[in-house]
Amino acid sequence: MKKICLLASLIAAAVIGSTPLPVRAQKTAPKVTKPIASKVVAPKVVASHRELPAVRKMLDASLLQLQSADSLAAYAQSYDAFSKVIALDSKSRQAFAARGEVVRRALRLQSSLLAEDETPRKELLDADASLRDFDQAAALSTPAPDSLSSLIFYGRGFLLLNAKNDARNAVAAFDQSIAANANFGPAYLERALAAVRLPQADLKKVFADYDQALQLGFQFSKLGLEEDATFKDFFQNQLLSTALHGRGLLLALRNENEKSLVDLNAAIAANPLNIAAIGDRARLFAAMKQPQNAVIDYSAIIAFRSGDIEAFRARAAQYDALGDKQKAAADRAQIEAIRAAANGKLITPAAPVARVETSLDVQKSGDAFSSQGKMDEAIAEYSRAIQLDAKNLDALSSRGWAYARTRKYSEAVQDFDAALKLRPDDIELLIARGQIGGRAGQTDNAIADLKRAGELAPNNIAAWEQLGVVYQANGKYSEAETNFAKAVEVFITDPKASGQQSTLASLRLAIVRAAQSKDQNLNEVVGSAGKDQLAGAISLAEFEIKK
Repeated sequence: MKKICLLASLIAAAVIGSTPLPVRAQKTAPKVTKPIASKVVAPKVVASHRELPAVRKMLDASLLQLQSADSLAAYAQSYDAFSKVIALDSKSRQAFAARGEVVRRALRLQSSLLAEDETPRKELLDADASLRDFDQAAALSTPAPDSLSSLIFYGRGFLLLNAKNDARNAVAAFDQSIAANANFGPAYLERALAAVRLPQADLKKVFADYDQALQLGFQFSKLGLEEDATFKDFFQNQLLSTALHGRGLLLALRNENEKSLVDLNAAIAANPLNIAAIGDRARLFAAMKQPQNAVIDYSAIIAFRSGDIEAFRARAAQYDALGDKQKAAADRAQIEAIRAAANGKLITPAAPVARVETSLDVQKSGDAFSSQGKMDEAIAEYSRAIQLDAKNLDALSSRGWAYARTRKYSEAVQDFDAALKLRPDDIELLIARGQIGGRAGQTDNAIADLKRAGELAPNNIAAWEQLGVVYQANGKYSEAETNFAKAVEVFITDPKASGQQSTLASLRLAIVRAAQSKDQNLNEVVGSAGKDQLAGAISLAEFEIKK
């Protein structure tokens, strides 16, 4: 236990699916209300029709053992205990839920580095088996959801997101967890972390989830399976830090820099080793023209990861802003030394966090750069994520869009080619490849992709609108008009269609009709708006949709 406490104060907060630990918010931290007690009464475990008193006693003892687990070895014992209960009673809902939860907690513990000296048993790494346990527990649930149901769906979503990289289904699982218990703060946080990975994330909903999580707190009490006492404070602090960090990033995206700084300060105060939050605060300080503070944060990162080239590069830029050319030159010399030591290959030298760095971790770093418009840095991070996991679909898609934003259309198309091999006939990927392929001059392929998307999803406005764009760019105004008109028609007939995309299609339709007009001038065709005004409106509409 002494060793664990020491490690907890020294290690980086790198847990599956989220970022580091929290301790206590600074005075500048936003007020976080106490958790709202769930109105759902925790269900007592009811013995199934096949359960004997001895089995009931064994299950109770196993649950107590799980609450006191303090190592991977202890989790392995809990796993065996619940397996014995299941062997005696295959209808024990809580035993299946508990065994699934054992694996979730073991994976979480391993990723936190608290168990760095332990080798986990293979059963504790089997996310698929854990998902099956949660599914079985859900199947044994009563029609009316209870608080244990909330934990079951939470565990399922956690594994889908962090072990299977399936953000879409993870969001659905967290939806079910919240439906079962609307006062379960961790489910809101994990739903935000899952939703932000989706290709078209609704950042307003993500912000609302971070907010709700911070209001409710991160207690696991009254869920039918108590959090293990040894790590309770550690992981609750980590969830708090993650939520504050995530909300702070979104505030920065809104240019609410002062509010963002309050949240980032709180996240770092809660966990001084939250390296991701320190990096984001450093970038915020740089944007706020506070180079001295930015230097302090970049120095903290370098102290923890001595081979972090990006941190040295960023600190050098801040030294330049301070007029300290000597220190800036020293940092750039250090970058060359790191490169030379790696024989020209850019790597991050071994460090505590590097040992557990995952493709998803690096992808999130790329997302942060992308959100700040730093496309070169984003592309580099996405490339590292893909090296770690060639099947990381979100990293491929995100790098494709980053290439497109830097007008590297051929490279972008190659990334969407790879993504579509992993998920053929994905509507969003087909539209993206078609849209970018059109800009790359791959007209026939672009048209084929967009037609295919339209066939698979006839009510998808973007498919028809982008098909019209490709035809228009190639002077085929009649075909362009037909497809723009289809996009507008979908909006009229489908109440779920996007109004923004329809507005864009309507503007394009007006312009292409004007372009074909020989007897009417543009103003007569599209009303009082002139061609330049319409072009400006299209640019504005495209900007709003991308936001």
